[in-house]
Amino acid sequence: MNAHIGLKRTDISFLKEINETGRSVLLVLNKADRVKDDDELRKTVFESRLAVRDMENVLPQIHVVSCDTGFGVRELGTYLATHFLITGEEELYQAKLRQLSSKTNLLLE
Repeated sequence: MNAHIGLKRTDISFLKEINETGRSVLLVLNKADRVKDDDELRKTVFESRLAVRDMENVLPQIHVVSCDTGFGVRELGTYLATHFLITGEEELYQAKLRQLSSKTNLLLE
């Protein structure tokens, strides 16, 4: 989802569909570098929380990242590592981490 645009109607519909499957959903707002200022970013995060508040499978933490600048990517990687290791899905974590690293051109450790 784009941090500088916020959740669109199609994004919310997509999240509802995933939520109904019973799978956990982690909301990540990308393109944080395109947001004008911190107030706009806080507003987008707040509005995103409101939009998903009734979706029980959406995890409470919203991650804000910029794949272009690397902002928040390491923190997201750490969160994913913790989540997947706790749930015993190490192989899935490694695959997701490789995918994220290739998209951001960063080496995540």
